[in-house]
Amino acid sequence: SFYLGENSGKSYVKSIGIRNMALAYSYANDLVNAERMAKIVIADYPNEGLQVIGPAYKVMGDVRLRQSRHAEAIEFYNKGLSASPAWMSHMFLASLARTYALTQQYDKARALYEKASEDADIPPESWPTERLVGTFGKPGPWLLPSLLRGRAELAYLQGKHDEAIALYDSIKKVDEG
Repeated sequence: SFYLGENSGKSYVKSIGIRNMALAYSYANDLVNAERMAKIVIADYPNEGLQVIGPAYKVMGDVRLRQSRHAEAIEFYNKGLSASPAWMSHMFLASLARTYALTQQYDKARALYEKASEDADIPPESWPTERLVGTFGKPGPWLLPSLLRGRAELAYLQGKHDEAIALYDSIKKVDEG
């Protein structure tokens, strides 16, 4: 999309390409380039659409989280949450929850995981038995294992090892259908 945007002169297409590069660098743990690409999106393409700017803030939050700069990570995740469409909120809520868990703010973390699951149509009391619907505007079934991993990490950090093991075991049940 970067190449197409560059050659067509369509800034929205180019901004998607830069956002994709920021995400790819982040997944590759190349924090310098992930931050550089995300900053380009935030500075040069702030009005190109909610699916562009929100993920750029998410990348910045992820970079700050990996640098143990938790307050800044929370700030970026909140900016991304408010700059993104509602159907993307689970992504930011789960990242905020993980950040709070890592800073031993367990009640906030649990509340945010519950909110993320509500936004994804997964009632917390039905974890892990309910699967996601996967219709347009709602996350697909891939989200449940991610939320379960987050909940398991939270339980582990709280010293609730049996609960953590049960949540990790439930991920396998989800994978098996």
